[in-house]
Amino acid sequence: MNSVAIIVPYRDQPGQNRLQQLKAFRGHMTQMMNMLLKEHKIKEYQIYVMGQTGLHKFNRGLLLNIGAHYAKDYDTLIFHDVDLLPELNLREWYAKKPEPKKPIHIAGCWKDRYEGDSYFGGIVSFRSIDFRKVNGYPNTFWGWGGEDDALRYRCNYRHFHIKKVTQGKIHDMECTDTGCKMGLSEKLAYLKSHPYLKCTDKWEQREQDKISWLYNGVRQVSSLHDVRDIVTEGKVTLVTVDLIKPLLCLI
Repeated sequence: MNSVAIIVPYRDQPGQNRLQQLKAFRGHMTQMMNMLLKEHKIKEYQIYVMGQTGLHKFNRGLLLNIGAHYAKDYDTLIFHDVDLLPELNLREWYAKKPEPKKPIHIAGCWKDRYEGDSYFGGIVSFRSIDFRKVNGYPNTFWGWGGEDDALRYRCNYRHFHIKKVTQGKIHDMECTDTGCKMGLSEKLAYLKSHPYLKCTDKWEQREQDKISWLYNGVRQVSSLHDVRDIVTEGKVTLVTVDLIKPLLCLI
């Protein structure tokens, strides 16, 4: 049977209500994954919440790579945003081990915000060995946006076929700290009014990644973080890290 690590990038930034989302996420996901255990659909699972501290911009890709580094002994790695809750009828996809070179885009069914084949974010499942073959996410996207597109390019370059889940519902918890819901247009407006949250060089980084992906990914994370704390409570492990900007950011 399949062993599964769910890896969640996290930072409790002002205005985004992430702490409340994390509490809801932990309760919902442990309930769903425990169902899979009881149904004998998976062998074991662990949720890794990768918490970023320090003054640098949020770096989702680097946090996910670090999580993959710590969860390397699991068969399947599911990279999961903290504000997305899948309905229970999607749980079979959390038990399924992807076929070789065929990662599963579980959030492909999330039509409330994104449509089309280009979207490759939200919730993505990889065989652990395949994630290393594409060298994971780039480590150089500081701020919101771009790292999912780079990962999709890496998959295409290595002739991976992305399986899109088309049926099922995902509840989007994203909102401001005052409780106002954020769809895509609201999210873009929020980022426009808070430019320090954005990845301001994502187009340059995407072009750079086409030639540097072998040297900028999950295999390079050891020198790019300092662990501040590791706390495990049952099936949830919180790893708190300071991130270090790699030299490729200066190119």
